Amino acid sequence: MMQIILNYLVIIIIPFLSGAFIRFLFGERAKGWIVTVVFACLSLAALIIAVAVPNHGNELNGLLAVMAACLLLGSLLTAGIIKIRQRKK
Repeated sequence: MMQIILNYLVIIIIPFLSGAFIRFLFGERAKGWIVTVVFACLSLAALIIAVAVPNHGNELNGLLAVMAACLLLGSLLTAGIIKIRQRKK
């Protein structure tokens, strides 16, 4: 059970929180959206690599694509929260 929790932590939660934290650091700047664009490009590249590489039996590329997608989701969620907070001011 502990190994499953550790796997979820490393594959999903840490990239999600990293994306949110990095976007939060650049959120108040005028060009903070560039971080989200970089994460989107990284996620797209990881997805293309995961689909294009015909190495069956090795799920590393798929896991990296999931991690990049979680990084992007954390960044997008933080960007949305920052945008909502700025509108309320």
